[in-house]
Formats: sequence, structure tokens, C-alpha cells
Amino acid sequence: MFVSSGHEAGSFHVRSPFAEKEVLIDTDPATFWQTPHYEGWPGLLVRYGTADANRVRLVVTRAWWDVASITRRKALGDRP
Repeated sequence: MFVSSGHEAGSFHVRSPFAEKEVLIDTDPATFWQTPHYEGWPGLLVRYGTADANRVRLVVTRAWWDVASITRRKALGDRP
């Protein structure tokens, strides 16, 4: 699973490598955040209705790519 409904109203959960998770939370805390429940896990919360839908789309696409089969990765190309 790379995206789930999460446990917080108004947000969903998406997988994200720790280094990217930290950058996303630091650079856009209005969109990307976490609760203590998600600390120590490779994922973060994303608020619905954020202003930068393209950035959210990229994060979700990367999460999919990270769990996709080699065949599907090749079809998409390099990690977005």
C-alpha cells in the first residue's frame, strides 16, 4: 500500500522515504505533516485541498513508483 485514508480528518497518508518526508514537512508544513503516530515510519500526512496539487501528485506518483514492479517502473521510466 502506498496511499491510505490515514487517521486524521482532512488528510490522507502516503508513503515517503525518510529523507523526502523531512524535506516535504520542512518546506510545506501546510500540506505535509505528521502526528506522533507516523514518526519513525516512512510516510506522512497530506492535507486535502492544498494549493499545490502538482506537488502532491508528484509525491503520490513517487510513492507508487517505489512499490511498483520492475516492469511497471520500466514503463514509467526513471523515478519522478
